[in-house]
Amino acid sequence: MIFTVGHTESYERYFREQIYWDGTGPTKLGRTGDYPGGSVWKTFEEAKSHCPTNYSVYGVEADWDRDTVLLKDDDSGRSLLVTSPIVRLAKEQANVSCPICQG
Repeated sequence: MIFTVGHTESYERYFREQIYWDGTGPTKLGRTGDYPGGSVWKTFEEAKSHCPTNYSVYGVEADWDRDTVLLKDDDSGRSLLVTSPIVRLAKEQANVSCPICQG
């Protein structure tokens, strides 16, 4: 599992209302013709450090080495190559209110 950040209200609505893009569950969009793919990080801590206000950390069922590509030579994470399921983390881990970003 790798990690992403998502707008908490939107992502939680996807889970609550069962809004599924591919028929299997909420997903993180991978690379398309004009979209480089969603941002992902290898660890929960890296994703959390990029978590802005009103966003939370979610798991992504994808492989770091096989399913992502580096776009920049910095710490901004990688881009997801393949559309992959999003996983809701335990509330205490996901830090839904994302207090780290509050100050």
